[in-house]
Amino acid sequence: MSFLKKLFGGTDSNTQGEGFGKNSSPSVSYKGYEIVAKPKAEGGQFRLAGKITKEIDGTLKEHFLVRADVFSSLEEAVRATESKAKYLIDEQGEYIF
Repeated sequence: MSFLKKLFGGTDSNTQGEGFGKNSSPSVSYKGYEIVAKPKAEGGQFRLAGKITKEIDGTLKEHFLVRADVFSSLEEAVRATESKAKYLIDEQGEYIF
């Protein structure tokens, strides 16, 4: 399963979000999930990155996403991260964990 997560942009749970940006935005609630955009600064641009969390059966589950998309402003990267996270939730639901 971790192969599929890596293939589709997730990370292995062992990474614990290593390398994520320090530009964290406030969390956004969406269909019972929490989305935190954490764009990563790279060469004057910001890479799409973030975290999706949800409590399932008393356990907090996390999915880290990092994409190749880069943006010239932090605000654009945050909006794109939130949009991509919502798309993943709609498409995969709890299978992202």
